[in-house]
Amino acid sequence: MKTEDWERQHQAIKDLVVYLDEALPKITANKAPGSIFTAAAALYRCNRYLRAIDDAVSGGTGDIAGGNLRTLYETWVLGHLLLLSTFDEARDIWGGTRHSAEKVVKAIGAEVEYPDEAPEAAKDKGAEERAKALGKKLETDDPENASMPTHCYDFVFRSESLLSSHANLTAIMQYARPVGETDGIIGLSGKNEGCEWRTLLAGYITMYFALRLFKKAGLDTTRLDEIEKMLDPDSNGLSQIEET
Repeated sequence: MKTEDWERQHQAIKDLVVYLDEALPKITANKAPGSIFTAAAALYRCNRYLRAIDDAVSGGTGDIAGGNLRTLYETWVLGHLLLLSTFDEARDIWGGTRHSAEKVVKAIGAEVEYPDEAPEAAKDKGAEERAKALGKKLETDDPENASMPTHCYDFVFRSESLLSSHANLTAIMQYARPVGETDGIIGLSGKNEGCEWRTLLAGYITMYFALRLFKKAGLDTTRLDEIEKMLDPDSNGLSQIEET
């Protein structure tokens, strides 16, 4: 990701966080279709993770910000699917969520009563399967960016799972610095430097989601358009993601 003009881009991201915090609670369940309201809740969660990523990178813990970026991406995909889903597709998603939840409930010995209209539990889809499903929907709804979900699955989900989110030897050895040929010490090895790209990528995909949601909901996008121009004056942010 290109961060040559980081000061301007960073201000745009901070402005986006503040604006979405103010604008999204105005989308209410009694006025918006279910797909819009649920997607707005997902976007609000994305925005919270965007704030957390920015706080981590700005505060000196950019090396662990990737875990939040990975979760933001998962929320981004599911939120988009809910935005574009039919009623039956949304019920399938609910059934998958119930299946996952019931495993947790069973493990702790609790019981939950679901409303009569709730679908039966069904095997939930994985992140890659959801990314591919969203890509297919975007082939019709936004063909120019239809490859974004699967591209970000490889670059964000899988990459951050290895480098930041999960405990594995690759992640752990980022904190061991070699000294000479036979010695080593514990340290960051510079992995906390140059992490602004995580904030920028999180900002790009959150902005994309926000613009699509607002347009689907028939809301004014003037302020979002202004922030997007600050974030990426050449409007090539999405192509940057594709080229990364």
